[in-house]
Amino acid sequence: MKKLLLFILAITLFLSGCSPKKVLSLNKKSDFELIATCKQEDIKSEANIKCSGAIITVTYTYPKCLDGLTFIFDGDLGTVKYMGLEIKEENLNILKSTCPEVIAKSLQDSISKFDKEINGSTEYGNYNIKIDESTGVPSTLNVPNKKLNCTFKLK
Repeated sequence: MKKLLLFILAITLFLSGCSPKKVLSLNKKSDFELIATCKQEDIKSEANIKCSGAIITVTYTYPKCLDGLTFIFDGDLGTVKYMGLEIKEENLNILKSTCPEVIAKSLQDSISKFDKEINGSTEYGNYNIKIDESTGVPSTLNVPNKKLNCTFKLK
């Protein structure tokens, strides 16, 4: 009986075209690193984004004056690191409305949603994330209320 059930399951998966490469999700166990190119109004920036479970780390690489500035979002705990200084803050008060927080909140909100295109809402308004079908990670983020547009590529 077990062999028959396994055979039916294998045939069903084969016929449905399901393969690990096609799974599109930002689940809490996903670990990935992205290079983000963002524009918020007239300000352009680049950053490395690391998603490790529910922890999201954003480290600026451009503009040069922000190179190395790091934001770590872990639930309600936010950490900012820069040139040897470190500030930790609960409830993220010092990080409100910063570009990295808007990105992190959008990614965190989308973690349990599974689709090629994810539309959601945070305290910063509606957002749209498109998922790259070949990698299963975000390729774009748009937050109209913040005039924020980002493109992502795997690091």
